Amino acid sequence: MLIANQFSWLNRATAEGEKNNLNAIRLLLALGVMVSHTFPLSLGLSEGSLQEPVSRMTSKQFTLGEIAVNLFFLISGMLVTASWLRVGRMDDYLWRRVLRIFPGFVAAVVFTCLLSIALFPEFRASVLGRSWIRLLAADLVGLSDASLRHPSIFGENPFPGIANGSLWTIAKEFQCYVLVAVFGLFALFQRRILILIGTLVVWGAMAKFALGGGETTWLDRRLLTYFLFGVCVWLWRDRIPISSIAAFACLILLAVSSQWSPWLVVLFPMLGGYLTVWLAFGPAWRVFRWTDNHDLSYGVYLYAFPIQQAVAMIPGLRSPWLALLFSIPVTLVLAAGSWTLVERPFLRLKSLRPVDRDPVDPSQ
Repeated sequence: MLIANQFSWLNRATAEGEKNNLNAIRLLLALGVMVSHTFPLSLGLSEGSLQEPVSRMTSKQFTLGEIAVNLFFLISGMLVTASWLRVGRMDDYLWRRVLRIFPGFVAAVVFTCLLSIALFPEFRASVLGRSWIRLLAADLVGLSDASLRHPSIFGENPFPGIANGSLWTIAKEFQCYVLVAVFGLFALFQRRILILIGTLVVWGAMAKFALGGGETTWLDRRLLTYFLFGVCVWLWRDRIPISSIAAFACLILLAVSSQWSPWLVVLFPMLGGYLTVWLAFGPAWRVFRWTDNHDLSYGVYLYAFPIQQAVAMIPGLRSPWLALLFSIPVTLVLAAGSWTLVERPFLRLKSLRPVDRDPVDPSQ
């Protein structure tokens, strides 16, 4: 592992067998989403938006949850690009992506359904119909949460009607996985300059939209920008230095741009992206070394929202920080169960490669 003040290139830090902090960062990002969500879930959307600390510090440019989701997509861009280049087969790559996303998602949806059925009689009555069962099946296949939205679900909470509002990003992420497969199918990874140009075009479109006074959280453009930045980080890692000085400069520029809307939105993909890469491959986080073999980030992300909603059912716990005190331990326990009983066992099936039905010999 590189030490913090050592200059090197990113490709050296990502060499086979090198440790990194990516799992630790993703866990902290998932917890950051929890912190951000606790304000609207405890206080309601209007008051919660006013009280969310990062939104207040950045002149409403970003919430902590939005920053975390942005960086999730950037890290995913790096990792799935590395996966494609390592695997090199369409069916094998997609099989690995399905194993990473679907089992944990299905388990979380089932858990949230059972919780909602147990707590809310009106919702329980609605699930007896065939239309709801078809809706649930569509959710499980399409990575959506329409079956978990009902007026009676947490109907007395400050944020009613939604059982698991975090699930909407999962389909977006899987779509980005498919995009990487398309890049590979058309051999674009051998022409990385084209991917870089495409990334700059998408970034420019997002920046133009933000600078023009548009809604800065416009999701498709924003998330695609960060994912493509992650793809480029991996493809151009031989040209990216790991420098403490550069990381500090990015931090200063982020602090300044946070006070000049919408410049934080415009610059964060580059500045926040570099800072994340430096944190991942620069200093060693020995206290988080256990995350190398226990990735709780996905489970935290999947289970936090319904647990926070359940805590918010108790009026005395509708203080954001007090609610976190109760919801974080429960969520971590569920995340550990998800990793141990669902995610890791399915990930072990990666070696069961799908049958290659391609009539062309790949060695030719």
